[in-house]
Amino acid sequence: VESLNRSLTGKGRPVSFNKLYYIAMEYINGINLEEFIDRHFELRKPIPVNMSTFIVSRVCRGLEYAHRKADKKGKPLGVVHRDVSPKNIMLTWEGVVKLTDFGIAKAAHFFRNREGEILMGKVQYMSPEQARGANDIDIRCDIYGLGATLYHLLSGEPPHTGDDDMEVMRQIVTQEVKPLHEKNPDVSRELSFIIGKMLKKSRSMRYQKPSDIVRDLTLLSENKFIHPEDIVKERTAGRKRRMWYNIIASIVVWGVIAFLILALLYCLGLIHV
Repeated sequence: VESLNRSLTGKGRPVSFNKLYYIAMEYINGINLEEFIDRHFELRKPIPVNMSTFIVSRVCRGLEYAHRKADKKGKPLGVVHRDVSPKNIMLTWEGVVKLTDFGIAKAAHFFRNREGEILMGKVQYMSPEQARGANDIDIRCDIYGLGATLYHLLSGEPPHTGDDDMEVMRQIVTQEVKPLHEKNPDVSRELSFIIGKMLKKSRSMRYQKPSDIVRDLTLLSENKFIHPEDIVKERTAGRKRRMWYNIIASIVVWGVIAFLILALLYCLGLIHV
């Protein structure tokens, strides 16, 4: 627990008293993100987009730090939280964001896999691989959970809802998420794309590292993020422009050649005007 001692993660340390062992956790003076969402719902006020992306970018930094953390021998622990959800994200009254409750976190090569035996994490924020009971969970599982959290912040509900946990899990595995900009007009196509990429069913199609999300959110905040569809459209338009340029250039060249031939024939007296 002490190895994750950073401002972006909840701190704690093992303690013993009269041969009883327990964990003394840091007191965080604030509220969790679930309470934050509920309060906005009660007041019927939408959560600002820039505030939501700021919160998520800070959690990304905490995940990156935890995932890259190494043991005393320098071997990466590969920590996976496995329960990234609003209840486990704390906001202090000073505006600091903390990722807490690493109680079911797994360090690669350190803890025994329990996937397939026990469902880890809150169902509505589970990744498809968790819902299927995969035994090779990695950081991309946390990226999905964080994407589901951001979706909830900006839409008022998780990406998938149902009458019971089994129905929600079925949706997570089989149903695509509705693009967020279609539910919330305040969300740009670019941000909707970023969230959609975090929520891809296939891990290989998701962001591979939390730092990649921070990069794109930073570019978005600076109005420098370009939607991939716009890149494709620009490339297609560029190819069309080059095609028409080549056609026009060819017409001009052949026109000049034809004029020169006619001029030569006229000078030789072979044709008359």
